[in-house]
Amino acid sequence: MNELREEQGRLNIFWATKTKTQADYQEMQADMKQFGDARRTLVEEAGRAVLTQTAADEPITLICRKRLDTQPCRT
Repeated sequence: MNELREEQGRLNIFWATKTKTQADYQEMQADMKQFGDARRTLVEEAGRAVLTQTAADEPITLICRKRLDTQPCRT
């Protein structure tokens, strides 16, 4: 009997999530119909970027390593 209740709980969560996802999708579709083309951003060509500063001439050391634990690196 407990197995059936657990399965029912999982199914209830699944259907609630699916229903919310469908409602969100329908809301986005309605927004696209209402605001579609007028809300798009116009892309204009910009001039070429000019480099005003150069990187430092001094050497640096970069250490890369793969950490297997979830602790942040200390500096």
